[in-house]
Formats: sequence, C-alpha cells, structure tokens
Amino acid sequence: CELAGLTVPGFVEGESLRPVLAGADVARDVAFSEFTGLAVTAQTDRWKLFLGTDEGQGWDLLFDLAADPDERDNVIDEAAHAPVVDELVTAIHAELSATPPDGFESASWMPPTDPLEAIRWALRQVEDGRRPPPPRRPGGPR
Repeated sequence: CELAGLTVPGFVEGESLRPVLAGADVARDVAFSEFTGLAVTAQTDRWKLFLGTDEGQGWDLLFDLAADPDERDNVIDEAAHAPVVDELVTAIHAELSATPPDGFESASWMPPTDPLEAIRWALRQVEDGRRPPPPRRPGGPR
C-alpha cells in the first residue's frame, strides 16, 4: 500500500518493505509466521520451532538449521535443546501477546498461564472462531 501511495487499512498487519527496498539493514533476531488456527513458527539464524494447537498433533518440531538445513531431523524432544525451545516459546508468547486478533482486547487477550499452554490456547481462538474460558492458572483449582 505504502509504495503505491495508498492508505494502509487498519486490518493489515506487518511492516513496510520500503526500508528493505531502499537497502536498509532490517535484520531481526527472530522471524515469526502463523498458519492461522493451526500452528505458529519462530525462526532464528540457527533454529526453527513449529508449535501446533495441540501437542499430540505432530506439529511440534524443532530443527537445527546449521546441522540440518533440509529440516528432516526433529530434535524437539532432545533434553539438550530444552533451553532453545524455552527461549523460542517465550519469543512466540511475547509476539502473540503484542498482536491480538480482531475482537480481543490487547491488554487481556493472552491468559496468564504457562506460555506454551497460552500459545496453544491463542491458536485455538482463531481456529474455532470462539472464545472458551482461558486455561487455569498454574496451581489454581481444577
């Protein structure tokens, strides 16, 4: 829109590519993408993490892009990579918290629970088009 001289509609998310086209260095530490209602990804120079709406669906994947550029060896269950998963889950949670979908108030849209559980809950909101109660707080009543 910006390059065509048009006003950017309020529903458009993302950032202008004008600085990139002008040659500016706009590198990011983490890039995010979302497969609406199914999964979200976070990618750094070395790692790519996929998370799905439910753990048992087979969407949870971690790839070491330095050792496995073709993304064939899922290392998400390797204990040595738990800190990487935690770091990327935290980054996804922060990104989703800052960018609520239409119809959600930004200050209260993510439940105050475990970040991974909150991410899965957030993905289901878009998938189902409805708002079930948020997950229970850790240690809260069952």
